[in-house]
Amino acid sequence: MNTMPYLCNLDYVMFGVLGAPLYREQTCASGGEYCDFKLKSGAPVLPYWPPVFKQGDEYQ
Repeated sequence: MNTMPYLCNLDYVMFGVLGAPLYREQTCASGGEYCDFKLKSGAPVLPYWPPVFKQGDEYQ
């Protein structure tokens, strides 16, 4: 079982608790070359449960 997507989702929990809207375009766990972190000013904070593995528009 690949646990990395679950570990990556903890970032949404951490940033969500801080009230910061975290968005990603790729993660290593999903086959990306690197993990990116983007905080979008004025964007809504994403719910962190249930786990967010895809954010639409190819965000992960």
